[in-house]
Amino acid sequence: MRDIARKEVIFTPGRKKKTIPPAKGRRITIRLTEDQYEVIDKNANLSQLSLSEYIRRSLLNQKIPEYNIIIHDEHEILEELHKINKLGNNLNQIARHLNQGGKMTNPLAIQLKQLHQLLWDAVMKLDAAVEKEYATKN
Repeated sequence: MRDIARKEVIFTPGRKKKTIPPAKGRRITIRLTEDQYEVIDKNANLSQLSLSEYIRRSLLNQKIPEYNIIIHDEHEILEELHKINKLGNNLNQIARHLNQGGKMTNPLAIQLKQLHQLLWDAVMKLDAAVEKEYATKN
């Protein structure tokens, strides 16, 4: 019979710890035309990656994130997007607290309910503002 080593697994609440990738000690230098550089730089910016990370992922055929950039100059839309962003930050702080083993208390539950309602209201206002903005353009 084979002896199977037992591994002890310790459960810790919260996120898995991130592994630290090895340091990148090797450097490759290439020459590009101005046009080539502009194309690569533009694509790196659109994918929200550093130039080095974009080139590295391209060379290794790894996934490059795609982001659709929507630019609005309508004040009402920008205001609602800003509100949603702030509410998302608050929600992330609560999630971090709970993921690190924090307790769900009554005041925290009330705050979550209020955040939910505020988020819903902001999304509905944003939806109405976007609909109004694009309805006038079509």
